[in-house]
Amino acid sequence: MKQRGLHGITGGIHRRAALLLLPLVLSSGACAGSGTPSTPDDSPGIRQDAETGYWYGTNDWIEYRPGTLPVILSAGHGGALEPGSIPDRSGPGIVTVRDSRTIETTIAASDALANLTGERPHVVISHLRRTKLDPNRDIGDAALGNPEAERAWREYHGFIDMAKEDVTAEPGTGLYLDMHGHGHDVQRLELGYLLSGDELETLDDAALDVLDGEGTSLEGLAARTEEPFSSILRGTESFGGLLQAGGVPSVPSPRWPDPEIDTIPGSEPYFSGGYSTRRHGSVDGDPIDGIQIEHNFRGIRETPQARAAYSEVLAEVIVTWVGRWY
Repeated sequence: MKQRGLHGITGGIHRRAALLLLPLVLSSGACAGSGTPSTPDDSPGIRQDAETGYWYGTNDWIEYRPGTLPVILSAGHGGALEPGSIPDRSGPGIVTVRDSRTIETTIAASDALANLTGERPHVVISHLRRTKLDPNRDIGDAALGNPEAERAWREYHGFIDMAKEDVTAEPGTGLYLDMHGHGHDVQRLELGYLLSGDELETLDDAALDVLDGEGTSLEGLAARTEEPFSSILRGTESFGGLLQAGGVPSVPSPRWPDPEIDTIPGSEPYFSGGYSTRRHGSVDGDPIDGIQIEHNFRGIRETPQARAAYSEVLAEVIVTWVGRWY
């Protein structure tokens, strides 16, 4: 990433190259992990808008806005489209709650980064309501066997893989942020690195340093630096520490090293990261590190003014984080 920089990055997806790349990404199952089914050799429904340069999946259900920063944002749970050709997802363990205004929050974050750096991150959005598709699950639970939903799932993750190919083309490293929203009582961001709340509570800094990121979505970053993993995860220069310093309460961070709050009895809920963070983060040393950001509603997602103010802080944190760790 130091080779690319945050300003004057000359990378970016060339439209013709991306057009050739996408079928390969969709058919290869790259970074998909075990159990991912084979995919078609082509996707005739995919198109690129000549004016904006944005890519769209079949029926415009999935959207990809290419960027030039080594940062990728995805929003998989904020869509509102409910095509009748896809049955509603239902059954044991199936979650269909919509993460309201997370698409708007993601776009506000992209705008804030553009205002700060003059360049934009890569952005991938599912416009399908979660009752129809959950991109943050493996394809079985995500689409429940419906061919149209399965195709949208492949396009969603294929677009993220396209963005990753671009970020690492020089080669380089990058940051993937999966943008979500939670409805928990405590109004703070929950940053997911594939460590459970119990693990964050049980593992002290010494144990985290011994772990050294193994099995987390920051495993690649931990391998590239001599810094103790506890500092990367919840120190003053961690993602949560920087957000906290910017006035955005976050866990894990120096203030909240784990989800528990001494003044509140019982166990506090916490989202530790899902399928997308595991697939696209740096588990097993991948050069793209990943964080799932679960946003509280009040003061963050609820109004355009709140989203803009939060996104200014988030953009500063991203730039500082990239400058510190890459």
